[in-house]
Amino acid sequence: MAKTTGQVEPLRGGPGGHRRLDLMPYGLLLPSMIVLAVLLLYPIARAFLTSLGRHVLFRPQATRAFIGLDNYAYILSDSRTWHSLYLAALYSVVVVGGSMLIGLATALAVRRPFRGRAFYRMAIIIPWVVPPVATSLVWSWMLDYQFGVVNHLLRAAHLISAPIGWLTTTQWAMPSMFLVGIWKMYPIASVMLLAGLQSIPDELYEAAKIDGANRFDGFRHVTLPGLKPVYGILALLLTLWSFKAFTYIYIMTGGGPSQATETAVVLVYLQAFKFFDFGVASALGIVMLLILVVFTIVYMKLVYGGVGPESRA
Repeated sequence: MAKTTGQVEPLRGGPGGHRRLDLMPYGLLLPSMIVLAVLLLYPIARAFLTSLGRHVLFRPQATRAFIGLDNYAYILSDSRTWHSLYLAALYSVVVVGGSMLIGLATALAVRRPFRGRAFYRMAIIIPWVVPPVATSLVWSWMLDYQFGVVNHLLRAAHLISAPIGWLTTTQWAMPSMFLVGIWKMYPIASVMLLAGLQSIPDELYEAAKIDGANRFDGFRHVTLPGLKPVYGILALLLTLWSFKAFTYIYIMTGGGPSQATETAVVLVYLQAFKFFDFGVASALGIVMLLILVVFTIVYMKLVYGGVGPESRA
């Protein structure tokens, strides 16, 4: 009788057995890779090819399949492009910062058990699940110059003496977009930060309390370090989503007044479906993609670059 050693023999299917076994993971990934290529890589490649030509709808005589990098040279020399990129960056910074602060506050508020906590936890996520079009219409009515409830409440509280054109003046249009963006984004920040808070052991707070730490010290030395893995990836996700925010900005202001809310993605839409210049629109879209890719790589290097086996060696 053969002696058993307790070790599992490797699967052998003949001379090519190991090769078939090595290809198995790739075969399992192949369907999803095909779907990803069709839905993501092909549109990107198509947009890049379009950006290398002149494609102006209703002007077939101006269409040229290849003009090189002329579209990129045009958008990079256009002050309107830089203004739109600046607004997109500004919008991302304000919305991400505000969403994370409010999300952290709400997560801390509903962390501990209290009566009705389940209802408040459910209510937090409502702004996130409301469709963007519905969000845009409701906020447009609320911020309306003549009939908006925001102006009515502010006048009733004697905070303003005359209605404010929240969406019709260059002074207040972009801050209004900040408000709507934060209202839309903070629920997902709250949910993710709440999950991070619940993963922090209570023993750490008890040990800090025994060492004489007050609540602020516990928040500074226990809560914030414990949330680092969460708010690292959360800030990246919110930045990517905010930078390409389109629906409520376009529905509420159309990029106006006087281009005050014309972010980069709104300009892409206007170039394609107002000026019908698909070459320029594609070039600007590719530039936005490159900006986000570079930002993601640099961000991951800065935030997680020091985390790894080689850094602990």
